[in-house]
Amino acid sequence: MDLMTDQAWLRSQGMSGVRALWSGLEAPALEALDGEWRGAAVATAAERLLGGLWGPVALNVLGGALAVWRGKRFDGARGVNVWVKAGGPLCWAAYQVHAGDALDGEGGAVVLDYDLPQNVLPPLRAARGEVREVGPGLLLGRMSVELGDGAVPLLYFTLRR
Repeated sequence: MDLMTDQAWLRSQGMSGVRALWSGLEAPALEALDGEWRGAAVATAAERLLGGLWGPVALNVLGGALAVWRGKRFDGARGVNVWVKAGGPLCWAAYQVHAGDALDGEGGAVVLDYDLPQNVLPPLRAARGEVREVGPGLLLGRMSVELGDGAVPLLYFTLRR
C-alpha cells in the first residue's frame, strides 16, 4: 500500500502533515483534469480549532460517507463543485481553472478561482482552490480564503477519478 494514496493515512496527518506532502508535489497538466472527480476532505483547520472529539467529527462530516460534497467537475477552463441533494446531484460553487503559482509561493499549482459573478456569496468569492498531482488519477487539493494581503488554508482534500 502506498501511504500517500491511503485516505486513512492522509487523515491521520492533520494540516501540517498534509501540507508537508503538498510541498513535494507538482501541478497536473490542465488537459488531464476534464471530467468528474470524487472528492474527500483529509485535513481541516476545524480540527485544530475544535480539538478533542469534535475535530475528528468535523473531518468525518466533511470527508466521510455522510459528506454532502461529492467532488468536482472540470470542463476546460471552468469547473464546478458537485454536491448531494435529493433527486440527484447539485452543481454549485463555480470556478475558473488555470495554471498559476501556489499562494504560499512554493511552486506551481492548478488554480481554482472562485471570484466569479455567479458566486453571489462574498465568502465564496474569496475562496481559492489549488490542486497538485499525487499520482495517476489522484490529486491533492487545498482550499484557502484570501484575506487582504494573505491567505488562510482551511482544508486539504483529495480528488480521485
